[in-house]
Amino acid sequence: MLNTFKKLHLKNSMMWLTLIIMVLIGFSCTAQDNDGLYLIKDEAGLYGYIDKTGKIVIKPQFEYADDFSEGLAAVGKMGYIDITGKIVITPQFEFGSAFREGVAFVAKDSEKVGIIDKTGRLLNNYTIDFNWAFFNQFFRFHEGLATIEIDKKYGYFDITGKIVIRPQFENANEFSEGLAAVKIDGSWGFIDKTGKTVIEPKFETARSFSEGLAAVKIDDEWGYIDKTGKIIIEPQYDVVNNFSEGLARVAYHESKTICYYDYIDKTGKKIIESVLFAHDFSEGLAYGKIGDAYKRENGFFNNKGDLVIKLSDNCSDDFYTGFYNGYSTIEKSGKSVFIDKNGKIMDNIQFDHLISCFDNNGIACVENKDDKGNNWVIYINNKGNVIYKYKNKD
Repeated sequence: MLNTFKKLHLKNSMMWLTLIIMVLIGFSCTAQDNDGLYLIKDEAGLYGYIDKTGKIVIKPQFEYADDFSEGLAAVGKMGYIDITGKIVITPQFEFGSAFREGVAFVAKDSEKVGIIDKTGRLLNNYTIDFNWAFFNQFFRFHEGLATIEIDKKYGYFDITGKIVIRPQFENANEFSEGLAAVKIDGSWGFIDKTGKTVIEPKFETARSFSEGLAAVKIDDEWGYIDKTGKIIIEPQYDVVNNFSEGLARVAYHESKTICYYDYIDKTGKKIIESVLFAHDFSEGLAYGKIGDAYKRENGFFNNKGDLVIKLSDNCSDDFYTGFYNGYSTIEKSGKSVFIDKNGKIMDNIQFDHLISCFDNNGIACVENKDDKGNNWVIYINNKGNVIYKYKNKD
């Protein structure tokens, strides 16, 4: 989460690896997996952790520290601690990722990446090429498998580092709902986790499955197929998105400058039509400008197209994240603010950058620059109270 502001003491490629990866993943609004502990930094630039009340539970002592995940956090240069602050994996790495599905990726140099379990046991003897790992955000497994590229061919390996589907594809997407889209001889199809082709490659391109359907392109138009490869919604769209909460956001490019979206159900029926600046549904609501061409209203609407939260004209979707744990962010008068599902805006907390949305403990983290140009990292609870803040000098 806060890694964009850290790890500046590392040099050369190792430093840039960490910085760029964290920029890529660090500002999406998702619930944190942090074991109820939150990273802070003191005036000396050392990192420690607070709990959800703002109490310091692991005192600042580390030159580098990462968020907790699955009970462990990478610290120092570079080992792992547990939630009591005890070192459980001896510092020995130049880089260490967060644990996911019981494993973490580590590197001792800029050549090869290894995989360790929670005891620190090396599972793959540093067999993953560092540059491949860098550009593919290697620590992101999907359904237990991640893509790997060898000699310009893609395959998949498991959490032990073992290649389970040999590199043979021209391109490959992550697994979703048991299937992955792969490119063979210029066309896209789908394989299962054994590598068996279950939908023959015949599409110009293909998206991952979501809620039982996947978007595919045929003759330069998008439609949707099911897991047998049967076309469920005929190709007809210029723009498509995955199904979310039973609806998919699609568009015909009637205008080349402004895109009006329709929301369709899984039969292809239009449920909501002609929405400007539309977004996907999350927690039952979506943002956009809805109504006829002569009277569009700005705000959040439900899956029937009813506007349930009307926003003023000085609010926009510039910083919109979608709802997570009951809250979304929107732009209001040039700053980001939180809004709940009743339409109540948390006006007392305005900020420049969202670091993490409200998690299951009701804690969010934001960054804001004050009138003197100081950047502050601020933790708040969902009652709008600041529980902890520190000045970020990096």
